[in-house]
Amino acid sequence: MQPRTLPLILGWIILAAGGILAARAWHLREEERIIKWPDRSGTFRVLVTLASLAVYLLLMDPLGLPLSTVLFVAFLVWYLGRYRMVWAATLGLASGGTVYYVFIRLLQLSFPVGPLGR
Repeated sequence: MQPRTLPLILGWIILAAGGILAARAWHLREEERIIKWPDRSGTFRVLVTLASLAVYLLLMDPLGLPLSTVLFVAFLVWYLGRYRMVWAATLGLASGGTVYYVFIRLLQLSFPVGPLGR
């Protein structure tokens, strides 16, 4: 597959989702919704999520995309979803395996594989 395949697929998906959201907002005839900004604990959760995303990006090169995805997803599922660590680890492993087989093996994209490819 060509290197532009994944960005094109993601671009079309984002365009379609944006079009659906715009159409729904255009036809929405309700009172104006007031969105509450996060309180102190909500702001802390947002900051922890952003910090974990930064750590995910920093770990991607030395650990590879699959292993860093396992850690990132497991942490966020545990932290944000407040699930037990067993479920968080299971979802992390499923996400890492999916990333490995879909993006690296099937689509043969050039993401860092880390120790799995050595």
